Amino acid sequence: MTIKLLETKDGIYQGNVNSENPDIPNGYGELQFKNGDFYSGNFRNGVFQGKGRIVLKNMEKYDGVWHKGRKHGKGTYHYANGDRYTGGWMNGIRFGVGKYFYESGDNLYDGEWCDDTRTGDGVFLFNSGDVYKGHFRANKFHGEGLFVYGKESEWKGDKYTGNWLNSKRHGIGKYIFRDGNVYKGSWVEGVREGFSVFKWVDGALFVFFLLFFFFS
Repeated sequence: MTIKLLETKDGIYQGNVNSENPDIPNGYGELQFKNGDFYSGNFRNGVFQGKGRIVLKNMEKYDGVWHKGRKHGKGTYHYANGDRYTGGWMNGIRFGVGKYFYESGDNLYDGEWCDDTRTGDGVFLFNSGDVYKGHFRANKFHGEGLFVYGKESEWKGDKYTGNWLNSKRHGIGKYIFRDGNVYKGSWVEGVREGFSVFKWVDGALFVFFLLFFFFS
């Protein structure tokens, strides 16, 4: 490998170059972009490849694996607002398993990603102490999931387990109150509706049918 200082179309590069073409970064090097971004890490034939770190002019940064110039593999991205993601990437977007830490409070998501969204199985911890564990689709609670209300919630100790649609209780589910009473039945967009059973902690049962009519 030959170390060289180059002026490229993107900025100033210093580092290893291709032995057959000394004007192409190849191996470890540093690139100071004209727009203020800065990359340090590995190159292959002029593009980011392997382990590398980039700091953008807005102070966002990525430290991890690259493939053909894109974030690909495992890496950590620090956002300008203080949020942080660490986990899998594919072709420049979040993919696979990863954790997203929110700067505003103690919110945390730990789970699967697809197409840059929370999609798959995961756990979301809220700064109120609430916890959701289950399936996500496009950043929403979707499918089977358990929601437990935390100590800061007015419903602390209550929990719901069942189906979700777009982050609302939808389908068949069971709501367990902190006093031990249980509601089991159907929900429509967050509202109890249809055949339902209410079981008191003393064992008494009440079966009923809820039906809501909406008039324009």
